[in-house]
Parts: sequence; C-alpha cells; structure tokens
Amino acid sequence: MRRIPAFAIAAFIMLAYARIAEADAVPLRAEDGTLVGVPVLINEAIVLSFTIDSAASDVSISSKVFSKLVLTGTIKPSDMIDTQSYRLADGNQQRSRRFRFRSLRVGTIEIRDVIGSVAPGEGDLLLGQSFLSKLKSWSIDNESHMLLLNEPPNSQRPVPEKSAATGTTSSGDESMQPVDYLFRYMVSYLLTGDDLGNIRIVDRARCIVEVRHHIWPGTPDLVSRIYLNNVDRTRSGIQAVSDVPRNRVDISLRGKSVVDYLARPAFKFGQREMPEAPAHSVSEDTITLYTDEVARVRSAWDYIYSHGCRGAKGG
Repeated sequence: MRRIPAFAIAAFIMLAYARIAEADAVPLRAEDGTLVGVPVLINEAIVLSFTIDSAASDVSISSKVFSKLVLTGTIKPSDMIDTQSYRLADGNQQRSRRFRFRSLRVGTIEIRDVIGSVAPGEGDLLLGQSFLSKLKSWSIDNESHMLLLNEPPNSQRPVPEKSAATGTTSSGDESMQPVDYLFRYMVSYLLTGDDLGNIRIVDRARCIVEVRHHIWPGTPDLVSRIYLNNVDRTRSGIQAVSDVPRNRVDISLRGKSVVDYLARPAFKFGQREMPEAPAHSVSEDTITLYTDEVARVRSAWDYIYSHGCRGAKGG
C-alpha cells in the first residue's frame, strides 16, 4: 500500500479550505429539510428568493412576478429579447418570453446580462444555467446551509443569443422592435387572458389591436379590431365576478366605435348551416377572462394606458 506523505495531505486540506475561504458564502433558506431558497438582487432594485435548479437552462420567473417587475420598472421594454419554445421534462413544449436581466447579484457576486424566461402562472423562481454557468464554480454546503460561489475577478463572458432551449423567435408581430414586446404581452393578457394570445398590433401609434378567436375546430375565426384609444376610461372598467364552475373577470369597453368585428363567412357546424356574419362596429363590448388574477388584469390595463395609449373622454 502506497503511503501519502503527511505534508501532502496537509497541503491538500489547506488548499481545500483556501478554496472555501475564497468562495462567497450565501445562506440558504430551508424548506421541509431541503435547502432551496437563495436571495437574489435583481437589476439593483429588488431582492427575491430563487430555487437553485441546475437542470433549468435559464433563470426563470413566473408571469405574475414578471408583471410586477415590469410595472415597477425593474424590467424595461429594452430588456426584451424574443419568444422561445422550451422542451419540458415530460417532453411537451411550452412557449415562453425571453428577456435580459441587466444584473443579478448573489452575495457579493454580480453577473451582468443574464438570459431570463417567463413561466406561466405562479411557479417557482428558478436560478438556472444562464446564471450558474457563468460562475467559475459553485456548490452547496449542506452542513453549514450555505451556497458557495466562486467567480474570478473581472471575468466577462459573452451572453449567447440563444439559450439551451430549442426553438425560434415567435412570428407574432414581425415588425416590432424590442421596446414593443412588453406592450404586446400586456395587451395580449388584457384582451385574451394569455400572455401569448393570438393578437396582432395593427397600429401601435393609434393603439389598434386585432384579436383572433378560434371558436371551434374547422370553423372560421372570429376576428375583431379593438381601438384602445377610443375607449372612454371613465365609463369602462374591470370587474371580478364569482362564477360557477370558474371565476371570471369582465372588462367593459365603452366609447365611440371601440370594436370592429370583421366579416365572417358562412360555414357548416355539424348539421347546422351558419349564415355569413357581416362586418359591424360596436360602441360597447365586454371581454370575459376566466381567471382569478384580477390584479394582473388591472396591471395590464394600467401599463397599456401609461405606455402610449391615451383612451378617450366622453366617447
């Protein structure tokens, strides 16, 4: 058996402790005996608790948190990148918005230009590979409940244009600049209840939006154009309604010609012949969203009417 000199063992131990000493140690939050939460300073503005997930390709936040960060100005329109299709653990694909964190700080270590993505609903905030892969090394000390981070000084790594997710940019509004992505998502949620709903910005300056409703397979879409600048905000509003089987939010739009419904061709639905529906305009309409997130709906409304759309008075 080969003997290892005592001085070699001592040197190895000292080196190991030196590496630990050089590491930035960040306390972890424990949940049910599992170390999960790490505080992260986002864009030098707000601290949120993230779950470390080395299997996640990007740093991921929920759509609810994303909306709050947008409304507080923590995430700006210029931070938006594109929409990607992500492959989930069960093999399914999910479209998500991508944006750039200008900075993420964990402990004393700050990483700039980190790719982030938005997950639907109220899921966990995940500290994924778009942050972790930029570190020299990282580990979790289960005994001391610490996250150990090592990052060499003055290290600047280029940010990849594509994350580890497979996918391509959404074809939604091809002519949109990054500054308009947030506007599109907010409008989409307000009018469809989906951040990535089937809408098209017809005229950004005049706040005209086209919404396409797929009512039933094999039938023509119902297409409407909504004139947000014609909406009289003093007579319009948002109301949460307790309903069965699902709660809903009703958005009333009132004003002069607030919605144009495009002509819909005749079609056959089962054994019934459905007649052609001519184009027409209405001065009052109600959009119903089946959601409990009335605060998100109000936030989207406030964002739209503070970023270019002005509405009307006495329409």
